Amino acid sequence: MLTIVDIITASGRYPERLKSLDLTDDVIRNIHKLLAAVNAILKDLGMSRKVTSGFRPLAVNEEIPSAAKKSAHTEGLAADIEDVDGQLKGKILSKPYLLSQYGLWMEDSASTPTWCHLDLKDRPERLIRVFKP
Repeated sequence: MLTIVDIITASGRYPERLKSLDLTDDVIRNIHKLLAAVNAILKDLGMSRKVTSGFRPLAVNEEIPSAAKKSAHTEGLAADIEDVDGQLKGKILSKPYLLSQYGLWMEDSASTPTWCHLDLKDRPERLIRVFKP
């Protein structure tokens, strides 16, 4: 089961993010909601994984060439989950109703070769919960 520290520090890779000024009360509330949804879908799928990227301070996000300017990661609404073998994405795609059930969105697997991007960003205009960035 993932923890709030896993989301904030990318499973311990960036412990300094625990002290980020961008880690506001609103961001922490978002992370708690994200954590509940991600843990629930992983449990339903019978999987355990690490976070490769969770919360990102604004300065960190700006240094990532492929990151969206208004990335859900900076708001505590997104996590990239380790998926080197593609099994997580495969299991989610075999049960897409789980994305809706937990309010999650998944980035198309062509854009995420070794991780599974899950987020809670609101996209009312989209009918399908798997999106291309």
